[in-house]
Amino acid sequence: MYKKIFFIIIINIIFCNNIHANEKIVFIDTNYIFKNSNAGKKFTSLLEKKLENLNSDIQKFKKEKETSEKKLISQKNIISEEEYSKKLSLLKEDINKFNKSISSKQEEIKKFKNTAGNEYAKELRIILEDFSKKNSILIVLKKENILIGKKDVDITKQILEIFDNKISSFFK
Repeated sequence: MYKKIFFIIIINIIFCNNIHANEKIVFIDTNYIFKNSNAGKKFTSLLEKKLENLNSDIQKFKKEKETSEKKLISQKNIISEEEYSKKLSLLKEDINKFNKSISSKQEEIKKFKNTAGNEYAKELRIILEDFSKKNSILIVLKKENILIGKKDVDITKQILEIFDNKISSFFK
């Protein structure tokens, strides 16, 4: 009786291993694809321009307000206290308006990044699903989650080529 059960278990183990031997497991470096794809490079360029413009605006405003503040401080003893208070409150009001403007621009940049990230993930998923079906791939893992793996199961360069051929930009 025990010999039959043992024999059945051994047979199952052998057949299960043979069944799974034909199924592929591969990995991909999604960050590499994002950074090196044409669409990723365009996005990075646009993001850098937006950030440069924002920093430029901040620096200009800072210089203007520092000049205004110095001018106001130098006039403190010359103008009436009431007029000084008015000018000071106007200066503070301008600073508050500018801070709100900066916050909205930062939020806009954050949305821009999120939109691009979502579009990238969606397009990459479609490409990977198609690639997996065509090449009988069971599992695609992220390279960040792999401790060690053979170079021949890394499909990053293949997917980058397909990605560049299909996707020119994350924004339509």
